[in-house]
Parts: sequence; structure tokens; C-alpha cells
Amino acid sequence: MINPDAKHPCIYDDENVTLYLEMCGDKPFIHCEVNKWTHNTLREFKNIWDSVLNAFEKKGYKDIYAPDMEPKVTKFAKVFGFKETQDSILGEDNKIRRVLWHQL
Repeated sequence: MINPDAKHPCIYDDENVTLYLEMCGDKPFIHCEVNKWTHNTLREFKNIWDSVLNAFEKKGYKDIYAPDMEPKVTKFAKVFGFKETQDSILGEDNKIRRVLWHQL
């Protein structure tokens, strides 16, 4: 079961973006909060994202996942290489969410 409000552990935090990791079985799920969205934030986050992907790959992960919370999340995730799947997961709030997938 995925917790859409997961706040731990934090894997990256700055004044604009915070990334959280949640393990669901053996699958790492990324949660992202953007506090201030600008073109500069997007450019900086693209550099941060490459480091995040490298760190997961070094740990031996082949894939990472994200819960599809709303249309804005899907659009944002696609910018960073996530793809929609037919899979779904039940959140702790009892809502069914699609799973977004990113291959490393």
C-alpha cells in the first residue's frame, strides 16, 4: 500500500524541491514536492534528477516508480522520463492510483 503523504526518508531538499522515498515491497517510489516553480527551478531540478537516477542505479535498482496523484503529477513526471503504466496501487487513503514507471 502506498502512502500519498509519505514524508520520509527525505532524499533531497532545497528551498524549491523536496524528494521523498517510499519503499513499497521492493519497489522504490518517489514523491516530489515543488515549493516554487520557475524555469530556473526546472533547469536546476533536471541536474538534481540526473544525480538521483545515478544514485539509484549505483544501489542496483533497475526501475523507480511514482504514484500518479493527479494530471499535473503525470505531466511533471513525464518531463523527467516517467511513463504511464496499466498498473495501479491502493493508497493508504483507499484511493486507487496509477503507477508511473522510469527505467534506469
